[in-house]
Amino acid sequence: MDFLTPPPAEPGPVAPTSARDPGCAGVAGKRVEPGGDAPWWADAKRRASTLAGREALLVLGAAAFVQLVMVYRSDLPSHVMAGGGTALLVGAAIPHALAARLGRWLEVALFVAVLPVATVAEGRLTGPFDLVDLAFTLGGALVALDGAVAAAHTSGQQRRLMLMTGAVLVAVGFGYRHYGPEGIL
Repeated sequence: MDFLTPPPAEPGPVAPTSARDPGCAGVAGKRVEPGGDAPWWADAKRRASTLAGREALLVLGAAAFVQLVMVYRSDLPSHVMAGGGTALLVGAAIPHALAARLGRWLEVALFVAVLPVATVAEGRLTGPFDLVDLAFTLGGALVALDGAVAAAHTSGQQRRLMLMTGAVLVAVGFGYRHYGPEGIL
C-alpha cells in the first residue's frame, strides 16, 4: 500500500464535507464506503476553500505561470511569491479600525505599504537593485491584493491563517530565489 491509497475504511465513518462543495467527499451524513473518495483529497479541497488557501493557490499559480513564460529568469517567480506574501502579511496585520477608516482606499493603502518594503528588500536582501525584480514583486502583491483586503476585514483564526500563509509565501519565495530550480535540479 502506498501513501496515496487510503487505508481500508471501517464501516460507518462520516465523510468530511465542505459548505461550498458538499460533493467533495460525499453528502453530509453519507457514510464513506471502502474505495470511495479518499479523505486526503477532501481535506485538500477543504483547505483550498479557505481564504488563505485560495490566495496561496492564486499566488503560486501566478508564480508558476511566470516560470513557464520566463524560463530564462528563474528568480522571477520568487519575487511574485514574496510580493504576494508581503501583501498578505500587511493586509492581515492592519488593525480593524484603520481598515474601516480607510474604506475604499484600503487597497491603495495596502499597495503603498508594500512598495517601500519591496524596494528595501530588493535593494538589501536580494542583491543589487533590479527594477524588473521589483516589478515582479509588486506584481505578486497585486495578485494577492484582494485577499489582503479581505484579510484586513477578518478576525481571529482567518487572520492568523492569513499571516502564516503570507510568511510561508515569503519564505518559499526567498528559498526559491536562493536555492530554486538550479539548486534543486
